[in-house]
Amino acid sequence: MKISYQTLCRLKLQHSYYNDSRIDGGLRVWPTPACQDILEHHHILFRQTENGFSLFVKVVPETTPAQLFQQLNSETLKLSFWLEASNPLLLNISALPARHSGQDLLYFDNLTDHRITPVAESLLYLHDTSLNSKPGDVLRLVVNSVYTYRFTTPVTEAVLILKDLFNKTVETITINGSEPISEYRINLADIQAMVPGRYTFMDDQGGSSDIYFYPELMGKPVFGLVDLYNTTKNLTTDNSEQVPEAYHFLSLNNTLTQVSAYTLKFDSQETTWRYIVTKKYANNGIELDQLTVKDSNSMVTFEPEPDADDKHIIFTAQKGLALKETRKPIVLEQKSPSNKIRDLPNPTFSTALQKFSGLTDFSSDIYIYV
Repeated sequence: MKISYQTLCRLKLQHSYYNDSRIDGGLRVWPTPACQDILEHHHILFRQTENGFSLFVKVVPETTPAQLFQQLNSETLKLSFWLEASNPLLLNISALPARHSGQDLLYFDNLTDHRITPVAESLLYLHDTSLNSKPGDVLRLVVNSVYTYRFTTPVTEAVLILKDLFNKTVETITINGSEPISEYRINLADIQAMVPGRYTFMDDQGGSSDIYFYPELMGKPVFGLVDLYNTTKNLTTDNSEQVPEAYHFLSLNNTLTQVSAYTLKFDSQETTWRYIVTKKYANNGIELDQLTVKDSNSMVTFEPEPDADDKHIIFTAQKGLALKETRKPIVLEQKSPSNKIRDLPNPTFSTALQKFSGLTDFSSDIYIYV
């Protein structure tokens, strides 16, 4: 019997540090335990790629569009994948939302159309890619059965409501006490409808907390999580479909839609580049006060710091520069007579980030000897 597999969907990771937006193995994606069970049950093959993953599904040979061998469109599939920074240095120089490492994660799903203009040529982004936006929603990862909810101000009475991603009420908790409390412990194991996923706790005092509950991720180096849905009609209170048409990986008649790759795009953060020049050779005729540093891209100017001496001088960029794998060089020159001394190295993701008073960005320090 002839067996044929075709691509069900793909996830592609990009990073602006690399000139071709590749990830170079710096970030990896893995199916969660529940997702792995779904894939095995439906004979869906997971294949990790250098920049993400692909899922392959069994189809009826010689059908166009490809008809799935097994009926899947009648089921509500939620395929969940966790992100790992296999190169923590790459994650360290990424422009990410403020979060507590090891406690919070970045969350992505395919429920919002984030394509850019022109839409027909856009990748299927799973997050906002507009200027100054940062990828993902920050959620607290909850891997224990007991969760501590914190109120914005102490309360003696309050109502806590737990809602799922689709605004469906999962649990309501009424608190009545004699003494004001600032936090309340909840045993999530007692909530029968609590399954792995995204939830929001909210109280009647105006506070709220977004969490992702998944005990089986305990001990795993998770920094992000992706949920991919084929449909939401059985999950929403009004049976509405919240997966945008372009983001469907299955059609209603159980055929593949040949959906484009879902894409997560990470950008390098901007840092203040500082070249710390030290005079090493006394007889080379180079005077530090006659040096200047110029950007071949003309994107930024470098100014010498005023406390230079005859052995050290620091040239500081006057605005932040995004870290890149390669770019046109920064050049060390002599003022008079005008003379190029040499190209200077750019900071990389392994260059230590410093924080100094007076600088709004992190500093990338590069040491130069002349």
